[in-house]
Amino acid sequence: MNHMPEEPIYKRNIAQEWYQYGLNHHNDFFMRFMMHWIAFNWLYSSEENEQYERDKILSFYEKNQQKFNRFDPFVTLDIDVFKKSPITNGLSNYKMHKDFEGVKAGKAEALLMSIYQVRCNLFHGSKSLRIDRDRDLVRASANILEGYLKELLKEDNH
Repeated sequence: MNHMPEEPIYKRNIAQEWYQYGLNHHNDFFMRFMMHWIAFNWLYSSEENEQYERDKILSFYEKNQQKFNRFDPFVTLDIDVFKKSPITNGLSNYKMHKDFEGVKAGKAEALLMSIYQVRCNLFHGSKSLRIDRDRDLVRASANILEGYLKELLKEDNH
């Protein structure tokens, strides 16, 4: 067997691997969302100066805003599900009104926080395959995150 030595983790783009794996599961939007979130997580986890997950995401967004802006989820149909009503924190039952108002105002940061809450609810067991809104939120989150990742993972620096 001819094995190539494994590249050190810090030199590999693991995000690209998970993104591609998600693309390979395009018919299963729950799986695609989870794989794309893992890719996104790998990217924003480099924000070492931030302690909390939400702060890491927002810091990563601020540093990469130009790339994020190359994809506009606010012109897609996927945004509609986020504009219908606030995302509820599945553990505390708290409605994320601030993020909801931000999404309605077209703020990408608020949308990222809403998608993060969808992720939290899904990963912590508060999303159901049987509830239409849950499926719609996960599908929309998968599509939007895919659009962002496509831009974030481009090799060019436009």
